[in-house]
Amino acid sequence: ISRKRPNLVISDNYMPKVQGLAFLQEIRKAWPRTRTVLLTGGVIGDRITSAVATGEIDALIKKPWDLNDLIEQIRELVERPASS
Repeated sequence: ISRKRPNLVISDNYMPKVQGLAFLQEIRKAWPRTRTVLLTGGVIGDRITSAVATGEIDALIKKPWDLNDLIEQIRELVERPASS
């Protein structure tokens, strides 16, 4: 992880060494104001739903997505004032 705070981190949920949700939670611990987006094509379980509801991650985007919708969702997220 970089020493400079990123404005936005987008992660797939299923990665070889770590789940995206756990990765984004670590990002949030290091940089509470960094926007986080989880991508998933799998089943959205209670843990992911809870993470979105409690603000542990900023957004969940389900695959497959429409590129224009994806861009618009990210634009809105980045333009919204960050909490904490």
